[in-house]
Amino acid sequence: MRGPLQRVGERANQCVACLLELAWEDEAVPTASAERFDHYQVATHTDGTPVELGRGAMGITFKAFDPVLGNEVALKVIDARIAAHSEVRERFLREARAAARLRHSNVASVFYYGTRKSDGQCFYAMELVEGATVEARLRAPAEPPPFDL
Repeated sequence: MRGPLQRVGERANQCVACLLELAWEDEAVPTASAERFDHYQVATHTDGTPVELGRGAMGITFKAFDPVLGNEVALKVIDARIAAHSEVRERFLREARAAARLRHSNVASVFYYGTRKSDGQCFYAMELVEGATVEARLRAPAEPPPFDL
């Protein structure tokens, strides 16, 4: 049985859900400083900004390259503003482990979990699935069914 978590810092009185809500704020979010996570290299646009695939409550997903295996991956990185909290890092690891156990053609496979040595930033690499996001598909106008004569 675990004992109570001791929280420190300016947000010590906030619950985990409140900390996760920080990811939804519109302010600029600091991302990776070196744009490299272990051997994974985050892809960048021509202006040098990282190629962001999505953003959620716990982190940001970037397009990246695995030079060891020679393929593109999706790299989910925990939001830097909440990563200092151990309970959030533990939840992120549980998320990665749960996703890694899933085997289905409609679910991206998780390949690797790591913590960047330079700053402790947690991340995991998963299969890159090209195409529109679920959000974009849901927002797109519905196409009428095909009409056969």
